[in-house]
Parts: sequence; C-alpha cells; structure tokens
Amino acid sequence: MGIINVGGKGIVTADGKKFELEKLSCLYLGKGTKKVTFASVSKKSPAIFYILSSPAHAVYPATVLTKNRPLLLN
Repeated sequence: MGIINVGGKGIVTADGKKFELEKLSCLYLGKGTKKVTFASVSKKSPAIFYILSSPAHAVYPATVLTKNRPLLLN
C-alpha cells in the first residue's frame, strides 16, 4: 500500500508503529500489514491521504520517503 499525504501534517499508524508524514511525504506499507489508522496533527490544517494499493507477492519493510529524502534507484 502506498500512502501520500497531500495536506497538513498527519500520522499513519500501522500495526502499532507510528509514522509522521509531512505534506508530500509518502509511506510504503508492505505485505502482511494488518491494521492501519490515519490521523491529522491539526484540525486547522488536516492531513489528506491519497492511498494506492496493489497485490503484493513479497514482504518489504515499511518505508517513509520525503521530498528531501527521495528513493534513488540504480
């Protein structure tokens, strides 16, 4: 599952682990993640989460990517 925050600061909790997402940050959650919840840090500037999903065939760790720390592919 891919989650992109296009709003204010938000928190995604996946299987009890919290991930803070600034605007335009994204989170990858791998195969086997069971429980996911979403929250905004501020009611005045709520997070807006865009969610993408596709079947997974392998397990990869949860990873946060930001515009200041992109994923570089070789």
